[in-house]
Amino acid sequence: MSQPVPIAHEAAFLLEELFFSTTDPKGIITFGNDVFIRVSGYESTQLTGRPHNIIRHPDMPRVVFWLLWDRLLKGQSIVAYVKNMAKDGSFYWVCAFVAPISGGFLSIRLKPTGPLFAQVPQLYGALLAAEQDAERAGNNRPKSIQASRAMLEAALSSLGFAAYEDFMHEMLLSEFLSRKQKRARAPAPGAADSGNPLRGACARLTRRVDGLFSMLESFLQLEKSLTQHLQFARAFGLKLQFLTLNAQLRAAALQERGLQVVAGQMSFTAGLLGKCADELTRTIAGVMQSLKHAAYEIAACNLSMEMMSCFLAELSDQELCNPDSPIRRHIAHLASVVAQRFDATAKVLHKTAADLRQFEIGLHNFSRQVRTLDILHVTGRIESVNATEGGGFTGVLQDLLSMTAQARAHLADITRLVEKVEFTAVGDSATERNLSLLAAAP
Repeated sequence: MSQPVPIAHEAAFLLEELFFSTTDPKGIITFGNDVFIRVSGYESTQLTGRPHNIIRHPDMPRVVFWLLWDRLLKGQSIVAYVKNMAKDGSFYWVCAFVAPISGGFLSIRLKPTGPLFAQVPQLYGALLAAEQDAERAGNNRPKSIQASRAMLEAALSSLGFAAYEDFMHEMLLSEFLSRKQKRARAPAPGAADSGNPLRGACARLTRRVDGLFSMLESFLQLEKSLTQHLQFARAFGLKLQFLTLNAQLRAAALQERGLQVVAGQMSFTAGLLGKCADELTRTIAGVMQSLKHAAYEIAACNLSMEMMSCFLAELSDQELCNPDSPIRRHIAHLASVVAQRFDATAKVLHKTAADLRQFEIGLHNFSRQVRTLDILHVTGRIESVNATEGGGFTGVLQDLLSMTAQARAHLADITRLVEKVEFTAVGDSATERNLSLLAAAP
């Protein structure tokens, strides 16, 4: 089969469409669903048994596929933007989620519409140019990939991502949310429950996975809010230190023993609050990482479940009812990916719950010191009244009152959001039964 010549024409497919393919451990195509076959422009017989790079576009930098194989061979899933080439030379971009399955790998693709994608074509062009320059300089392929890998890492760092894994988590999540928002205007066809046991199991699992979406929204809201509240916590500690220094200076000038004691206690409490704020800062890094990972797994779970639903919608009742149909093996592969994502979601939710419990301990300690400031405010007001010239100290106490009121409001908001994030076990017997039914093979 001759290699197609790239042309500046897009092989379009709908936002509502998902497609998938499977390969053996060496990347040889073993199956592709109807949408994949249509978009690629090849016949099914022309794809099966061929390397998956039959659809690779020459604009793709090799480093992306190096990353893909590096993670897959470690038994890990990966998400990547990929520019593919159809049989007639036209191109089509996808966001690909690839996961290991028994006997190979399975790749689910969706149309990219998220905010990160806009920067990808230019980045990939630069990565490809770096590889080509390295090769022209006499470097072998591994060396050229190493050059583009360094450039990719620098680019991701400039965007605020510590590693490719962080980038791919954000990528899938943004694509999932963008697609869900746009699909609200044109919902995709699903696998309606027509009395077939497989479709019935799929419909039940879909409802369960849809229930995770409300949890995802709570996670994202909590993550955004925590960032804002921790900025307040850091600023609160610094402002309180200046305020207590002012209190000590005023108390010393007034030479009132009672006010000096209050000012000293304010300084001591400010030190404790500073330590609490530092501890919260350290704890929140782990919490936010867990929240992002959990959001990624929930998005992956939704995506794999929707792919199952779309695939079942492609099939006839006759194909589904025949226990000897080879199509059952491909249903089993999709079901195994769904099961992986359910399991991964359950694990990361438990970790997130543990991290949030640790965070709540830090919140409690911070809140306790804020209550101490409330007491010191009352005590300081009393001492100011008793002091012969305590009016100068009143302004400091008024500032303290305003600061503690702001702190209480922030703490109440954080506590409310943390309590809103409820964790649901996904490994129950009903889910296992549905997954087992979907995975039933001849």
